[in-house]
Amino acid sequence: MNVFLQTSRLALSAMTEQDADFIRTLYDDVRLFRYESEYPTRDRVEKQFFFYLEEAKKLPSDGAIRFIIRHQSQAIGQVQLTCNWPAVGEWELGYSLQPTYWRQGYGKEAVAAILIYAFEELHIHKLMAFINAENVGSVSLAQSVGMVQEGHMREARWIRGTFNDEKVFAMLEADYQKAKEQLKRLIHEHPRNA
Repeated sequence: MNVFLQTSRLALSAMTEQDADFIRTLYDDVRLFRYESEYPTRDRVEKQFFFYLEEAKKLPSDGAIRFIIRHQSQAIGQVQLTCNWPAVGEWELGYSLQPTYWRQGYGKEAVAAILIYAFEELHIHKLMAFINAENVGSVSLAQSVGMVQEGHMREARWIRGTFNDEKVFAMLEADYQKAKEQLKRLIHEHPRNA
C-alpha cells in the first residue's frame, strides 16, 4: 500500500523493501529498547519487517502498516499501526526515533499525523498504546496528542531482572473528534526549515 503523509517538518511513507537497511540500523541501537523486555534479534527484526510488508496488503479494515519517518529526506524513525481486533476496529500504535531526534517534537508530530490517518483513512474506532511506566518521554508524548490513560498494570513487564509497570493509553473515535483540530495544528506548527 502506497501511503504518504506530510507534516511541516516530516514526511512519513509506508515502509517498502528499500527501507530494510534503515530498519536494521534503527533496531541495532540498544538505547531504543531500554524500556522493552528484550533487545530484538536480527531474526526477529527481519520477521517483523516482512510481517508489516505483508499485513499492509490487508488494509484498510485489517492488517498493519509501518511508516518510515523522514526529516529533510533522512530516515529518522518509524511508527506502526497494527490491527488487534478487526471486528471492533481496535488498533495498536508503536513508534521509535533515533535518539538524536528525541525531545524535539518529531515524535509528537509524527504520531499526530498517524492519528489523523488512522481515524480519517482507516476509520478505526480505538487506538491503543502500551507504554512502560518508566518511559516518561513516551508517556508524555501519548498525553500530548490527546490519548487518555485507561489503565495502569502493575509489574506487567520483566526488564533485565526487574518488574516494571505498564500504562495503557487509548484514543477513541470520540476522543479523536475532540482532539482533531489540535492534532492538525501539531502537524503544521513548526517552520519547514526546522
